[in-house]
Amino acid sequence: MTFTIVIVLIGILLLLVIGVNVIQQHKEKVEAERRAELARQKAIIDETEELLSYASKLPMTKNVTLMLYKRNIEALNALLEVSSESIEINKRMRALESLIAQINKEFTEPDEASFNYPDSEKVAVQFVQGIKKLRLVLRSEHNKGRIDPSTFTKEEKFLDRIQLKISVENALKRALAARALRQFGSARELLDKAERLLHNQTNPDEYIREKILEVDRLSEDIANSVKKESDQQISKRQEQEKDDLDVLFQPKKKW
Repeated sequence: MTFTIVIVLIGILLLLVIGVNVIQQHKEKVEAERRAELARQKAIIDETEELLSYASKLPMTKNVTLMLYKRNIEALNALLEVSSESIEINKRMRALESLIAQINKEFTEPDEASFNYPDSEKVAVQFVQGIKKLRLVLRSEHNKGRIDPSTFTKEEKFLDRIQLKISVENALKRALAARALRQFGSARELLDKAERLLHNQTNPDEYIREKILEVDRLSEDIANSVKKESDQQISKRQEQEKDDLDVLFQPKKKW
């Protein structure tokens, strides 16, 4: 009898231990998932804030600007479910909602013609990377149904055009600088890059046609400069050879 009671007690104890372990593992799993979701939403907010920082540097449209602010609000809403900082999150959400209301009333669409294209290759690369991230977010929001198809198509084309212009203008500026330094090989490579970008456009407009003509003119100028320099080197070499021959065959002096 006593042995049976001991066995039963041991069994109950084992069940209690197993139950406690299962509950503890479940709590740890829930906490891990909470932390992962917290990190994911914070990453979305950080990325969106980074993209919004380009608003003063790139011609960002009203649709794209609103998309980013609303994306932040969605991420903050998700944070409310997994974070204990509800007061701070609600405060940030109210600030974003106020900004959205202000944008809807006062936003002025960017003037593409007044955009100052960067002279620095480093800045140009940063801008292009920023636009690529914007396009990824735009596509993601479209896939989630937050951007309608017509708006998505319009904004995708606009961002693609700005990315093209940044790349082309930077390549042309660097090509001119290389030509001024008589680095004709580098200049030629940069013009080839700009030419490929321009010819890859399926619907060329006035800007693209003008830039193709500009690339052609610069390419011709560089080709002429290379030929002129080559002719000068040949002439110089021939003069040197002539001088050497004159020295070799000049009459010997009689002493």
